[in-house]
Amino acid sequence: MPGLARASAWSGLLLLLSLAGCASVEPMSWRLPIGGPGPEPVEFLAQALAASPPQREAMWQDLRSDDPGTEQKLRVALMQSVPDHSGYNRGSAQRRLRKLLSQSLTGGQRAAASVRLHELDSATQCQVEVQDLRQRMAAVVDIERRLGKGR
Repeated sequence: MPGLARASAWSGLLLLLSLAGCASVEPMSWRLPIGGPGPEPVEFLAQALAASPPQREAMWQDLRSDDPGTEQKLRVALMQSVPDHSGYNRGSAQRRLRKLLSQSLTGGQRAAASVRLHELDSATQCQVEVQDLRQRMAAVVDIERRLGKGR
C-alpha cells in the first residue's frame, strides 16, 4: 500500500526529527567532519525516507559495499525498513533492529533503531487490524447477501 508507506514514512520522519534533539546532550561539535563515514543514524534514516526510489536504490547499493561494523549494520537494517528499493525487507529489518538493540549502541544509534522499530511494529499491527476488519466486512457482506436472497 504505497499510501500507507508514504504516510508512515512522513510520520516516522517527524518523530525521528523531534527525538533527534533528545538523543544526545553533547554539543554539536561531536558531529563527524565532512568526508567522514557518514551522517548520524537519525539523519541517515531521514535522508532515506525523503529519497526517491532511484536514490534509495543507490543508497542500498552503497551500503552493501561498506565494511561491516555496528554503524553499517544499523544502516543496513534502517535501509531495509524503507520501501521502494531492492533490499526492502521489513521482517528482516525488524529482526536486525531488535538484535542491534540488544547490543551496545551510542545514544543516536539506539534512538534511531528503537524509534524505527517501534514505527515498524506499529505499521505491522495496523496491517493486521486492517486485514481483520476486511475479513469482518466480507463476513457482514456475505450475511447480507444471504439475508437478501431469503426475502
